[in-house]
Amino acid sequence: MNEELFEIAFAGEIAEGADLEAVKLRIGQMFKADAERVQKMFSGQRVVIKRQADAGMVAKYRAAFEKAGAVCIVRSLAEVEAERKAQAEAARETAATESTAEATPPPVSPSPEGDGQGDLPPALQSRLRVRADQIPELDTDLAPVGSPVQHRIVEPPPFEIDTDGLVLAPVGSPLVTSPEPPTPPPPDTSGLSLLDND
Repeated sequence: MNEELFEIAFAGEIAEGADLEAVKLRIGQMFKADAERVQKMFSGQRVVIKRQADAGMVAKYRAAFEKAGAVCIVRSLAEVEAERKAQAEAARETAATESTAEATPPPVSPSPEGDGQGDLPPALQSRLRVRADQIPELDTDLAPVGSPVQHRIVEPPPFEIDTDGLVLAPVGSPLVTSPEPPTPPPPDTSGLSLLDND
């Protein structure tokens, strides 16, 4: 006969009359947890402490939590697994329903008044409840193929450039127009003399 197993969890609940800060300190010491992990344990979210605990281990954890001034949550592992499977199945059904709804657009039928919108779904109707043909700026039609796109073409005035001060250099002239540096003076050799080789 298989022994029943349990899941032990904690969601930040403390015993009646216990001091929250003192309980946090004792829980941190019990699990050798830093301040960030202790804060997460007391955030109100369910944190699993031990999976597949037998009855003896459950009793030890319960006693330790009671001594620290906290209340742990003990649930049958079979119950937890059954709940997880049910949640996963519900999520799959929801996803399948949403994907079917997105893949099948609602039917659109013309309105008897002929306003062009018909029975469009709200997402496709204007939020202002105004059709395009009711806005003068949008009430237009298409021009025939080959029509000019711009009705009035304005030629810009001619731009005149004054070239009186420009001259052309002869063919073969250097492109650099800066003056060449002056030739340096010859070196001073007055202090130098030649010796005879005798």
